Amino acid sequence: MRPASVVQLIYRFVVALAMLGANQVLAQPRTAGSDIEVGAFRMHVQLAQRRVVLQDMRGSNAAAVPATQISVAFSDWNPADGAVTLHAAVRNTGSKSLFAPLRVVVTKLASPLARAVNPDAGSGAGSWAWNYAGPPLAIGRSTAEKTWQFVSPSAADFQAELKVYAGVPLTAGTGGTVTGVDGSSVTVPANALPYEALVDIRPFPVADLPASSSNLPVVGAVEVILQPAEQVSELKPVTAKLILSIPTPPASLYSRFIVAQPILADSISGTPALRHQLMPTDTAETAGAQITTNGVMFAGIRGGGVFAFLANTGSGFASGMVTEAGAPRAGVVVSNNTNTLVAVTDGSGNYQLFVNGGPFTVTAFDPFRGSLGSTAGNIVAPQSTVAANIAVAPVATPPVTRDGVRNGAFERGDLSSWATTGAATVRQQLGPTSTGVVIRPTEGQWMADISTGTGSVGGVGSGLKQRFIVPAGVQSLKVDFNFVSEEFPEFVGSVFDDAFRAIVTTPNGQMIFAQVSVNVSGGFQLIGDCFFPGGDTTCGQTGWRTGSVDLSPFAGTDQPIQVELLFTATDAGDNIYDTHVLVDNIRFSTLWIDAKTMVGSSAAAARVQADVRQATEVLSQAGINVRLRGTRSIADPGTLLDTDATWTTDPVTTLGVRTAEETQLLGLNRSATTTDLNVYYVRSLTGLGALAIAIGPNDFQNAAIATNAGVITTDAAFPETLAHEIGHLLISPDRAGSALEHNVGVANNLMNAPRTVPRNLVSRQQSGSINAAGVALVP
Repeated sequence: MRPASVVQLIYRFVVALAMLGANQVLAQPRTAGSDIEVGAFRMHVQLAQRRVVLQDMRGSNAAAVPATQISVAFSDWNPADGAVTLHAAVRNTGSKSLFAPLRVVVTKLASPLARAVNPDAGSGAGSWAWNYAGPPLAIGRSTAEKTWQFVSPSAADFQAELKVYAGVPLTAGTGGTVTGVDGSSVTVPANALPYEALVDIRPFPVADLPASSSNLPVVGAVEVILQPAEQVSELKPVTAKLILSIPTPPASLYSRFIVAQPILADSISGTPALRHQLMPTDTAETAGAQITTNGVMFAGIRGGGVFAFLANTGSGFASGMVTEAGAPRAGVVVSNNTNTLVAVTDGSGNYQLFVNGGPFTVTAFDPFRGSLGSTAGNIVAPQSTVAANIAVAPVATPPVTRDGVRNGAFERGDLSSWATTGAATVRQQLGPTSTGVVIRPTEGQWMADISTGTGSVGGVGSGLKQRFIVPAGVQSLKVDFNFVSEEFPEFVGSVFDDAFRAIVTTPNGQMIFAQVSVNVSGGFQLIGDCFFPGGDTTCGQTGWRTGSVDLSPFAGTDQPIQVELLFTATDAGDNIYDTHVLVDNIRFSTLWIDAKTMVGSSAAAARVQADVRQATEVLSQAGINVRLRGTRSIADPGTLLDTDATWTTDPVTTLGVRTAEETQLLGLNRSATTTDLNVYYVRSLTGLGALAIAIGPNDFQNAAIATNAGVITTDAAFPETLAHEIGHLLISPDRAGSALEHNVGVANNLMNAPRTVPRNLVSRQQSGSINAAGVALVP
């Protein structure tokens, strides 16, 4: 822990003052937020009669939100030692879901000799508590039973006064303000929530924030909780900015503030890596005793997370678009040389960033394409905004900040993310030769071509190279290659032994895991004249082969290890007759998509292909190559264009229950390959605040990947939605509300929900789970 700064000490003093007044804030019981009293009961345990009588505490002692009932069954009593065993469950009798942690607290126990012996927490009456974990408890549902054990040494009857605490959400469409114990608050505008969600706010230690900047003093930090009751879907975003407020520190020197959210973002300063950094999300100003967000700049706060209030020291803002070859680029990290704040470009390539001082430089880095660019600007008038568009371009040796191989299938149609020497390009086919042979990629539409021909180094060699971090949990790296040479057949056995090698360099040394040459080809096929410059009328190919190398020793979850992958094509003996080596489908594992687009939705083949490309980009961090089996248009057999996805749970398993429409849709036109992921494109989902939903065995009862599982996605889904839903099905055995999925807690992580910023980050823990043995769909 870093030593507390003067600003941090002042903040803690303010928090202490605020908490002195918190009793006044909380004297009016809260009706929404975490840890709300939702029930008060008196329990009479009558030992000789072996029964329990439960009384609902009404009147002045009633819970502020009377929304529960407790059912308690007498199980056992041992007169010899006074041990009593009860079985108890809590039922939601209110009008809203109840969120864990749901707990029953013993506030008073009489006689004084009686005591609880197996509570989950606490050390005496007033603190003994039994905790009921799990997903949100829906209206009318009961928790699983827990065993309560007491001892009444004198074998006397006893009474326990109980209170039930749970998280109480705001309902869909309603607004409201929830005030925290430190006097901070979060306000949800009316009609902003498209679903029921738990909303709360609490102080966050300033010392635990990532470094901001010495010229941006931190005056406070809070954690906002926004946890939707629906846990299995790509949720709609909050439609209006949330309003945050914190107490103004005494003798504050500032009146304007930047509100920033910690994210994991790519840094290319020093050793390139992912680092916790602060991203501006809103602006704020002092209003009396509070600092309140005002939405003047930035996208605004639209979800949960940690938010730091930084002093706006009188400078200004840079705003613009990041492009590559004239096309906007989403998910690009933009930094500046005046503070350590960063921005991430939105789906249109736009960014906004706070900068200090006059002249400044903003730098953009695309972590997937490895492209870089920068531009300069100057803040002349305080609080003004300067246009600073940034053009990025590939660099010879791209910085490595993310796990996995980039552009391993070459489906971008270029060699971005690769370092090249000599003659290297991409192509959709080689040929036709004089005999009509056409060589096409083994997957997708593009493949790489490295050759000894025109453009090769010295006319004899070319290479394709990429440094990458081995994804967590992966096993073998595979590559498809085809050796095509003019040297066949006349020069087999001669000095003209052109060769191909696939080499990986690890901390343990160099390994050649695929190689072929004219003299050691293992067999070839003559295919006529390939029309290579300077060649003769004959050439041959080995046909597509696969090389494989085990990288599992370098795929541990904790320690990222960087390796280098190199492909070389070399000429031997002369530089006249050329050899081309085609390379494709570099992968650790492959997931196949079989897509169905319903007539009436806006999805077309181009949309599906774009979704698959984006899924490959993101999931490459876990070593996954996403491939498209095919796209079929299907007619709506009735009401499935707007599919009913109403969320209900099975009372025993608490898993989801598929609606009749979901069941019908997921039975249509399923792929003949049972390990394919069936993806259905519809117009919308009804009965659920969702843009897409993954239906699989982790979250739905009686769902099996091979027969009735899949993904349903809509016209309004985000570019990374397919990858997000694949994550739900591959991360195993977690449910959607786990810390690896919706509750991952990093705003730009692929699985975070609801979406507040573009999400393209996969953690090593997620990668390790995705690549666990026996995970469905991925071999």
